[in-house]
Amino acid sequence: MEEPIRLQDFFFGLRPDSVNYLNVAAGGAFFCTTPSEGMEILSKIIQNLANE
Repeated sequence: MEEPIRLQDFFFGLRPDSVNYLNVAAGGAFFCTTPSEGMEILSKIIQNLANE
């Protein structure tokens, strides 16, 4: 499965509060980011969670 499709499936499987969190992290609509931008945002979120 290609990366854009995986990100789309991931995004549409999220709860509404998680979608809001991603939109805030993206500085707008996460769904409108490129696949590389989306992966970068997710990587930063994972790094921040690992450092808690």
